[in-house]
Amino acid sequence: MVRGSGSHANQSARCLELHIGQVSFLSAGWISSLRDMKKLGEPLELGPRPLVRSTAQLGSRARDLERRPGTHKLVRGMWVCSEASPEPVQRSLLLHDHYSKNGVGLSITGIHALELFTLPVGYTKRWVNDFLSDPSPPRARELRQAFEIPHLAWSGSRPTVREQGMRLTKSHGLKTYAGPWGTRLAHPVEAMVAAAPYLSQWRLTACLDALMSGALQIPEFTPQPAMTNEEITAAISHLPARNPAVIAAKRALRNAAEPVWSPMETLVRRMVVTQGFPEPILNHPVMIEGELAYPDLSWPELRVGLEYNGEIHLLDRRTYGTEMNRIRTFQDHGWDLNILVLDDLEDPALRWKWIQWLAEKLNRRSQRAG
Repeated sequence: MVRGSGSHANQSARCLELHIGQVSFLSAGWISSLRDMKKLGEPLELGPRPLVRSTAQLGSRARDLERRPGTHKLVRGMWVCSEASPEPVQRSLLLHDHYSKNGVGLSITGIHALELFTLPVGYTKRWVNDFLSDPSPPRARELRQAFEIPHLAWSGSRPTVREQGMRLTKSHGLKTYAGPWGTRLAHPVEAMVAAAPYLSQWRLTACLDALMSGALQIPEFTPQPAMTNEEITAAISHLPARNPAVIAAKRALRNAAEPVWSPMETLVRRMVVTQGFPEPILNHPVMIEGELAYPDLSWPELRVGLEYNGEIHLLDRRTYGTEMNRIRTFQDHGWDLNILVLDDLEDPALRWKWIQWLAEKLNRRSQRAG
């Protein structure tokens, strides 16, 4: 029950009563780190759409509403009625609805669109770019800000926007997708190009790997089919060829592969190839004791493989036990399987150790096969 006196309490109640039991929305930064821990394909939990009302509808002055619990400014004269302030992706959805009027065609693009497509955007530590000999993205230092600021693309008539704290750019006209809360999402390739100035080559490649490997899981919608390399290439061909972000996307596509089920698989694969090893087979089906297993990276003809285990394997006892049993089964059937964790990638000494292990195993088994 909301307690108070007069119209203040009544207006607060009108906003808050609609959102009792609302699922809290996770921050964009936390989501991006969580994406690295688990398999792809789980859409964001947005919770119910909050009510948006004008200052006049709420029957009070703006300066009073700014101090009132349960009301949060969306744009001048419009307020979001929810217990908690809208998170950045929610704000993008609500701004899209607010400005999509009078023939204006809008779509959500950039970082927020990629998150809504369940693609693995996120941060990149410096050692990754150094090891892969990748250039740092030109706006890498602004990535945290990009997670916070809504980015809309317009087609047709340009909307009049006087508010600060959002980006508005012209769409390149690629196909759009239906999004949650009645919105439209920019084509994933166009959204990725919009986000490219902030994202490392590893992250761009991981997004493309995911785009080719599994269905697009847009909240509230039936999964959309994965895209082929040819479809992605065709989409890129419609974008400005000399744009540095388009050039970055093309480079990432040359490094993309499928099937890949996590951005860390993408990273390990790129690390292996950068060291001159033969291109591994990804998630190759191996029949062992009547059941199929899928090592992350493998050279099946030599029975050598690499597995990356994220934090989910440590946090979930059942997952950890299943994984260890699977590894022992592989080893019992003549496989050399090395299990990597984050420290094995980040620590130079540990990194060199498993790279040496891989070189020795592939050389030894190649000699035997020869």
